Amino acid sequence: MHSGDPVTTIDLIRHGECEGGDIFRGSTDVALSPTGWNTMEAAAERLSRGGGWDGIVASPLQRCRRFAEHLAARHALPLEIVADLREMDYGEWEGQDVTKVWREDAERVRRLFTDPAGFISPGGETMVGFQARVAAALRDIIARQRERRLLFVTHGGTIRLLLSTVLDMPLGRCASWHVPYGCVSRLRIYHEGATDRGHLVFHNGPPPE
Repeated sequence: MHSGDPVTTIDLIRHGECEGGDIFRGSTDVALSPTGWNTMEAAAERLSRGGGWDGIVASPLQRCRRFAEHLAARHALPLEIVADLREMDYGEWEGQDVTKVWREDAERVRRLFTDPAGFISPGGETMVGFQARVAAALRDIIARQRERRLLFVTHGGTIRLLLSTVLDMPLGRCASWHVPYGCVSRLRIYHEGATDRGHLVFHNGPPPE
């Protein structure tokens, strides 16, 4: 990559804490808690210090969408809701207490972390299918919004796959990313002729000065 190459910058924020306790809430549509909202306010403020965005892209689930709508209105920015940036659908686990699922289906839950590429949720998505839709959404957004600076407001699983896709990491490594509530990251995609090369500026830490 060279300093003169065209570049697309993508900032990422994971949603904050949600109402409902410690449950599998992949496709379950729940609101942010007051603490979760405040966490996202602080995260967005940190990211904005490096300059403004050209637009905001968000998952349709309310724990992401409502904060994205608020931020877009505050900064007078265009907002795009992208369905394929929603979290993984955990099927029969949706809405269930995490401790209960671990107790009743420990081997399958463990595989989510030890063998993501082979993981299939009970009655929900496969990790391979989840990755495919997230990667396709990313390609489409970059094609339409090349050389812009964008903010994605989305989910932990989605962020793991976005990071892994841009950095060309194998699917089996995606669980190695630590993505807590309010986690912020920055990616740059350098466009070198017909080739795109991803670069991680920072992850889960303060933006560089």
